[in-house]
Amino acid sequence: MDQILSQDEIDDLLSSVQGSDPGEGKKGGGGKGQGNTKRSLALQANVGPHDFKHPDRITKDIMRALRTIHEGFARIMGTFLSSTMRSLVEINLLSMDQVTYAEYKISLPELSCIYVVGSTSYNGSMIVELSPQFVLYIVDRLLGGTGEKLSEPREITMIEQSVIARTIDRFVESLNDVWDMVQPMKLRMETFESNPQFVQIAPASESIALIFFEIRVMNFSFPLNICIPYFLLEPVLPFLTQGSRMSLATRPPTSDSKRKVIHKLHCSPMTLRSLLGNTSLSMAQYLQLKPGDVLPLNINEHADLPLEVGGQIKFLGRPGTVGIHKAFRISKEVSQIEDPIHNDTNARLFGGNA
Repeated sequence: MDQILSQDEIDDLLSSVQGSDPGEGKKGGGGKGQGNTKRSLALQANVGPHDFKHPDRITKDIMRALRTIHEGFARIMGTFLSSTMRSLVEINLLSMDQVTYAEYKISLPELSCIYVVGSTSYNGSMIVELSPQFVLYIVDRLLGGTGEKLSEPREITMIEQSVIARTIDRFVESLNDVWDMVQPMKLRMETFESNPQFVQIAPASESIALIFFEIRVMNFSFPLNICIPYFLLEPVLPFLTQGSRMSLATRPPTSDSKRKVIHKLHCSPMTLRSLLGNTSLSMAQYLQLKPGDVLPLNINEHADLPLEVGGQIKFLGRPGTVGIHKAFRISKEVSQIEDPIHNDTNARLFGGNA
């Protein structure tokens, strides 16, 4: 309940602000005036300056929730990039900050890779900012390069943008995956821009959440930043409360989430490989090999051959042809009981006489 000040208390407060002795304000009120003055000084001690240019509109609780969400994004993208570039890729969330959009825009280098990602659920966009060197590094690896040397930063060509388009789509898909666990944002790729001056997703004074990542691959390190305006976060603030974040880890899977997982599994590529057999040679025999030599394998000619699925032996069968293509006819499934360890199956199939 609000406290109403008496006239004496008001006079004492005014006297203390003007630097005069509050006891002089009213005769015989020295004791009461001193008490009121101490209280007013205590109130002044609790008052801090407010920066109207940089208001803390995004609270610490919201920043912690954003950290949890984007740490999940970093794990998903690290796994995807590792498989795409055939090398271990680590993405670490370094820090988070709250600044104005004008300050963020000034900090952008003249040559950037800025991807504007819009939300169809809410009226707004965010920015995914990549280093041009990292984009060129991905292009090099996707086209068969070794990635042992970095290219000089330069503007990304239209062809290179097309090469990396699937990777950028995966960035957006990963953001959708982590936000779906809180509140679906329905993000989609909007535009690409290399000049920061042409990007305007928010007013200059708008507060933004700026999330800094580090991408580590081989001996190189690249920055990755995500910029989210406050007005895009505002509709989902009720879902970023402490209770929502605590329930995030224990939330039971829904039928929709199960359907999405099954769909992703069905779309996952699998490598199948048929093994003809193996044999052992001495170094002297190996050095004497020439075209036309015949190598006897440690497997019977009538025995079924193993078929590997994702590096694990899952089926047995016989090779053949279908039209002009090589083929493999499955005759038996290798159960987990039969094949508890991959190496044991190899030993049975290739280690001795069948």
